[in-house]
Amino acid sequence: MTCDECRTHLQEFVDGELGSAEKAAIDAHLTGCQECTHLHRQLNKFTTTLIKISEPLKPKADFGSKVLRKFEETKAELNRVPSERPAAVSSVRTAVRTFPAWPFIAGAAVLVVAGLAVMFHKPKEDPVAWLREGAEHARVQVYEGNAWKETEEPGRVFSGNRIEALDAPGEIVEIDFGPAADAMLRAPCVLMIERNATGILVRPDRTCRLWLATKGSGSKSGKILKLLYNNAWVQLDLDGSNAVDVEASPSGSLVVSVKTGSAHFGNADANGDVAEGYTRSIGQTGKPSDAATIDPKTFDWIKPE
Repeated sequence: MTCDECRTHLQEFVDGELGSAEKAAIDAHLTGCQECTHLHRQLNKFTTTLIKISEPLKPKADFGSKVLRKFEETKAELNRVPSERPAAVSSVRTAVRTFPAWPFIAGAAVLVVAGLAVMFHKPKEDPVAWLREGAEHARVQVYEGNAWKETEEPGRVFSGNRIEALDAPGEIVEIDFGPAADAMLRAPCVLMIERNATGILVRPDRTCRLWLATKGSGSKSGKILKLLYNNAWVQLDLDGSNAVDVEASPSGSLVVSVKTGSAHFGNADANGDVAEGYTRSIGQTGKPSDAATIDPKTFDWIKPE
């Protein structure tokens, strides 16, 4: 897939409107194209912000009761006979009065209230993840008004949110992806989490140390947990039982050590697999380093299972 083809369908990709083949093709292109990846990130942020600012305001709690009270007042006014009126008008209104107006008004009021309920209803989005132990050392942020701001729901991470843990170096923050996976980050660390057609995407914004583990649901969903650091990436099968220690190093490479199972990796030029007990150093481009036995101290910072 070329860059032009990718960008033509990028908005549909962000909106989840493409078929599985097109999604896979664009996702594969994004793993190897830094410019399109940057455009996708900006487009995703813009779309998320646009949705948030275009959401209608919620009505006040007493809105429904006020509508019904107004309806009762209107019905009473319609049924009240004026004391003085012209005879011709009186006869016409008397004829019309044989067909009570309030059932029609009541039906109209019900339709109005039902329409307002649909208008103001906001589907509840499910979080991608939750912060568990160590959450006091991290902040969940949302991108609004061209800046990252702390959310009003601490501990709940929605797609497009960012986790920032900078103020307590060495502290561990646990991330729960539900039945699919777990993660731990060691401060200082900043990363964005997204849910997309392929699964869960984690994007570190700076040097970072992470522990990623998938729980092996056995559902054969084909979904993945992927960490993308500019052009370098590593991904775990959510249907399998895998655990890795990943360091986004100052040199720009990803150092991936597999404790359990295996992982798939790649960059702008190459891809491959790394098995349990081995490490790969994945640069932004070029061939990753050869396999090497893991230093026993690699996993020292992870809590015993």
